Amino acid sequence: MKIKHFIIAASTIMPMGAMAGPCDEIFGSHNCLAWAEESIINLQECSCGHCPSGTVPRGSGFETHKTGTYNNVRYTLHSGCAVECSCANNPNPERRGGTCEAQETNMTAPDYSTCTATPTGAKLCNTTTNKCNDTSVTIAGQIYCKLNGQTCSLPFAASAMLASPYCSNGAAAPQGGVSCLVVECKQNAIPGASRSNCMCNTGYYMNTSSFTCEKCPNPMPPATTSTPGATDITQCYIPAGATLTETAGTYKYIENCSYTE
Repeated sequence: MKIKHFIIAASTIMPMGAMAGPCDEIFGSHNCLAWAEESIINLQECSCGHCPSGTVPRGSGFETHKTGTYNNVRYTLHSGCAVECSCANNPNPERRGGTCEAQETNMTAPDYSTCTATPTGAKLCNTTTNKCNDTSVTIAGQIYCKLNGQTCSLPFAASAMLASPYCSNGAAAPQGGVSCLVVECKQNAIPGASRSNCMCNTGYYMNTSSFTCEKCPNPMPPATTSTPGATDITQCYIPAGATLTETAGTYKYIENCSYTE
């Protein structure tokens, strides 16, 4: 069953799941949920506007200015989404210092080859014997401590910080797998499991023209989404079992009733 959707403004950002646009056609998904295009002199530049949980934006250091042509228009790849890599997760316990990135061949697997020796004198942060004195977040049970008051930026994040899972004398160890992590997300968004990005909460979807999380349309009964992370209004639906009461009587939805374009 389908119900009439609300018209959203045209945007240069193409959500995954919609008909593929030039950026996706030329460069592949690169894990990107929504592409943004920008005119740069005689070509279009493709940048990922929304990365899924567990990945981070990867800029010009990866496949720098790779180009392609679509309908006689030239496009260049500015950024995609690379899988998050933390040397603290290196299977080799003796090489858990330094930083790492995704494998350049596919961006979908971590490359621990750049990790350095586990920092001397620095132990994993905890809440008892090795506390951190600044802001901290917890990922999969491991505490990450803010590095020397330093901040960074991530899409949809109200605040983010450079952090390390290693602490020494109450301070984050800068040589211990530093990464940019979400502290707090913008309104109606929640952190992904790895805190490498924010995503829209259940019942909200990403408005690609304003990069805000918008509440699903509110007919009677109201619509929702199945999980957090919706990137398009078409992921909103009225769930099966919901009821609608009108003058003529009360009706029950026997299947999910989704929005469609």
